[in-house]
Order: sequence, then structure tokens, then C-alpha cells
Amino acid sequence: MKERILFMDMRNEGREEGREEGREEGREELLIDKICKKLKKGKSTEVIADELEEDIRRIEGICSVAAQFAPDYDVKMIMEEMNRETVIM
Repeated sequence: MKERILFMDMRNEGREEGREEGREEGREELLIDKICKKLKKGKSTEVIADELEEDIRRIEGICSVAAQFAPDYDVKMIMEEMNRETVIM
């Protein structure tokens, strides 16, 4: 019986971790989408960082990857490339 309870607790923890990862990925996708919209309007990284109240280094990193996908700025492709770069580093 204790093993079953332990298993259920572990399973619930795993689900919660998965949900949190999904939420974080969603927040990241939303940020990238906002950045891309501002890039399409010709805004600088400094202006974007200020408007979104984000760290300039974070915005610069995303913008450098996004530049590879200009002028369309495919958010999914940008996210995939950022994940690839993270794995390589």
C-alpha cells in the first residue's frame, strides 16, 4: 500500500513538473512573439527591452536568433533554434 501511495505521489509530481514546463514554454513563446512584432515595426533591441521591461541581454539574444528568420520571424522556428543553441552550449 505504501508503495502505491509513493508511486502516486511521484506520478503527481511528474505531472506538475510537466505542466510547469509547458507554462514556461508558453511564456517564452509569447515573449518571442511580442519581440518579433516589434522587430517587424523596426524597433531597436533597446526600445523592445524597455517596452517589455526585460533584460537587454535576454532581448539581444532572442533578437540575434530571430534575425536568422527575418522578415517573417516564424516564432516556432525561432524557439526550435534557441532550444538547439541551448543544447549545444
